[in-house]
Amino acid sequence: IVYNPEPGGESDPFQLISYEMDRLWQRGEMQELTLYWGINREVDQDYQVFVHLRDLDSGQTIAQGDGPPAGGWFPTSWWIVGRGVADEHVINVMDNVLPGDYEVVAGYYDVATGQRVGPEYELGLVTVKE
Repeated sequence: IVYNPEPGGESDPFQLISYEMDRLWQRGEMQELTLYWGINREVDQDYQVFVHLRDLDSGQTIAQGDGPPAGGWFPTSWWIVGRGVADEHVINVMDNVLPGDYEVVAGYYDVATGQRVGPEYELGLVTVKE
């Protein structure tokens, strides 16, 4: 994946290039999605990805698929500006998640501190069905 880094994006190291996910999710199943990331500047630390399914009313995280990008096989400290990375994640939508519409968001954080790195990206709405 080749991309153009965001102009002036030096303050936010990560850039979401695109993503793929179904808009209809099933309770009690694992839902897969792929994020396509790039970096605006080199980073010397390895960060974790968060992918959260959130309740629209409360903003509460209902399910999540956090972990290292590319399953840990290609840490962020190895990334090269201008070369993108395909990053697959799985969210376990438990049986207790009520049917309805939810928001999906993604971003990065520092595992040691829990502090977010860069912006939170809204991936849009999904509908969870029975």
